[in-house]
Amino acid sequence: MPFLFNIISGRKLKEYQKFREEAKELRVATQDATLLIQNIGQGKLDTTQISDTNNPLISSLLEMQEQMKRIAEEDRQRSWANEGHTRFAEILHSHSTDLEQIFSLLIKELVRYIGANQGGLFVTNEENPQEIFLEMLSCYAYDRKKYLHKKIEVGEGLVGQCYIEADSILLTDIPEDYVNITSGLGKANPTCLLLVPLKVNEKVYGVLELASFHVFEPYQISFIEKLGESIASTFSTLKINSTTKHLLELAQQQAETLRSQEEEMRQNMEELSATQEELTRQLHESDVLKEELQNREQVFGHTTVLSESDQHGTILLVNDKLCKVSKYSREELIGKPHNIFRHPDMPKELFKILWQTIKQGKIFRGVIKNRAKDGTHYWVDATISPILDDNGKPIKYVSARYVIPDDRLAEVLYAECLQSLNLSASKASDTVSA
Repeated sequence: MPFLFNIISGRKLKEYQKFREEAKELRVATQDATLLIQNIGQGKLDTTQISDTNNPLISSLLEMQEQMKRIAEEDRQRSWANEGHTRFAEILHSHSTDLEQIFSLLIKELVRYIGANQGGLFVTNEENPQEIFLEMLSCYAYDRKKYLHKKIEVGEGLVGQCYIEADSILLTDIPEDYVNITSGLGKANPTCLLLVPLKVNEKVYGVLELASFHVFEPYQISFIEKLGESIASTFSTLKINSTTKHLLELAQQQAETLRSQEEEMRQNMEELSATQEELTRQLHESDVLKEELQNREQVFGHTTVLSESDQHGTILLVNDKLCKVSKYSREELIGKPHNIFRHPDMPKELFKILWQTIKQGKIFRGVIKNRAKDGTHYWVDATISPILDDNGKPIKYVSARYVIPDDRLAEVLYAECLQSLNLSASKASDTVSA
């Protein structure tokens, strides 16, 4: 019997010890679960030191904590991105039209916001479609010596490659001397380099370059890429606005020029109309005067023998009356010397006085006996007037003659002419009689 009692007592002891161990495990699990629940409730989502992670309740709580931690991180990243988009939208949508001013502020704030160290913004220069290149519009914390020459050809270096490929480039193995970050510890190569194309509607307007000592997280890269689209959209809009403004100013200048030309043309038309009216009036007066002159010439042609000669006496013009009286045709007289009409009865002294008078710019008048083509004679009362130049020298002579049909009257008048010229009347009479 004592032996049997000892066996029963041993079994109860083992069961009791097992119960105590299970109770202890339950108490620890309860404490761990309580701690996890308290941390989750207080938003403390970092993993707590747990004694037994194999406990189903503890495992479920840890899984829930991890899930809530992921959700919180996603919320943090989303909130960070939304705050960033709002901040940079305010910069991009500012009222300034100075691209360099807008993008200088943007690159400075972006480098600070994402915790980078340096940043540069390159935009396309398309002034000459045949020579498109990238130029740095703004930068922050760059060593100025690196980009002293701000022009980068398409395809040149990482910036040019990013522009051509129109896709982001993330490098964690940076080429030596590509770029240095200056800090209190001196100069060092960055750990990470990110280049993002400024692209909207499949068109690339530039490249954003960022350098940092830490590797950019995927959510940061996504944020920067979306920001790149906003920058490209703003750049495109500002360029369009600038082009539109320029075209508007050009159109206004052209409109003003056209208005000025139209006003000038209107004034010219008015002046032309006035000139035309004046010309019409003058033409009318000229026609009236011409008609009067023709009437006078008609009368003159019936009564007056008219000729014109140069300063040497060569005939330049004759009227019909002269041709009729002299019996020469116009063709026979034009270009001939005026002495073709000279009659041999006329004394040389008279013609000498005649030429002396008219060469002095004075008018000569006298009675002259002329010879016709057939040898007959005719008497004329002649008036010869010189035409003078600006210096008062004769350049040609105009002769108007009136035929004296009565020889006796002509001889009397001739004698009076000789007397007025102080020529010997007897000698002249002898010459005429002969």
